[in-house]
Amino acid sequence: IGLYYYDKSEFDKALEYYLNNVKIRLKLFGKKHSSISSAYLNIGYIYKDRKQYSKSLHYFHLSMISNLWNYSDTLNTSILPVMNNYIEHSNLLNALLAKAKLFANNYKGLNLTEFNAKQIALKHYQASDTIITKARREITTKSDKLALGEQVYEIYKGAVNTSYDLGILNDELKTKNSTKNTQNYFHQAF
Repeated sequence: IGLYYYDKSEFDKALEYYLNNVKIRLKLFGKKHSSISSAYLNIGYIYKDRKQYSKSLHYFHLSMISNLWNYSDTLNTSILPVMNNYIEHSNLLNALLAKAKLFANNYKGLNLTEFNAKQIALKHYQASDTIITKARREITTKSDKLALGEQVYEIYKGAVNTSYDLGILNDELKTKNSTKNTQNYFHQAF
């Protein structure tokens, strides 16, 4: 029902249903479950569409946390844990991608400098690459491989654009190691 209202851009109604959905799922599954991860992701998208970026980031982070067995820090939304003990790769990749895009594109709403936000975004894209490598070995069906391919495209596109932007921004800083760092960012982009 929340998705119905979200598609109609009735965000208040959608949010009401999604928040209720989380309460029910938490009672059924506990804090660590892919269903919880998906529910938090949906709430994060609503806040993003409402341009409430801090709240959006919080829910994207909760989505990530609910998919990791060994991580529960809800406060440090820019920090990434080791990504080796996760519940389900698809929701985790969606959460990492959502966080990365938010840092890369909405840094002003997060009270970060563009350069720092894009560095955090790049780390999220790089963490996604770790999950992708593991998921490629685990999945076996054609439909799962195609779904992963679509996620990989979005993640790599974002990573290349973010690395390129960092190279340009770093070059503008004109610091002691800016040429070397700029080349490193461009190398990561291409």
